[in-house]
Amino acid sequence: MDLTEPGSAFAGSLTMPILRALDGRSQLASAAQVYRVADQGTAAGIQRALDRLAAHSICNREELVGRALYLLNHDHVLYRAVAAVLDAHDAFVRRLRKSLEEWAPAPVAGVLFGSAARRDSEVESDIDLLLIRS
Repeated sequence: MDLTEPGSAFAGSLTMPILRALDGRSQLASAAQVYRVADQGTAAGIQRALDRLAAHSICNREELVGRALYLLNHDHVLYRAVAAVLDAHDAFVRRLRKSLEEWAPAPVAGVLFGSAARRDSEVESDIDLLLIRS
């Protein structure tokens, strides 16, 4: 299970890193800035993906002195879905904790380790858990 970028299941390979790079920003960002933060793909690929996202109004695009700048559109009808996908790893951990708390007897300790914990999992990755029960 890809807990690093689960949204890549239904979005292009650069879409989620771009949305993650734009998430939480309050100021416009250039494609070069997004490229540096996303740390994936090529500058040209990031630019094309940003333009596609802007065409769908997922992010806003503004021209400033002949340069395109972008900002995530928090008013878009899909923003809540985008935010949910960006929060998927933390949501998984919250659900796991809740589920383990319901066990009888509850584990004394639980450790998430491996690629899911490091946030570098891929589609073929498993989820490694160490559970200690009395």
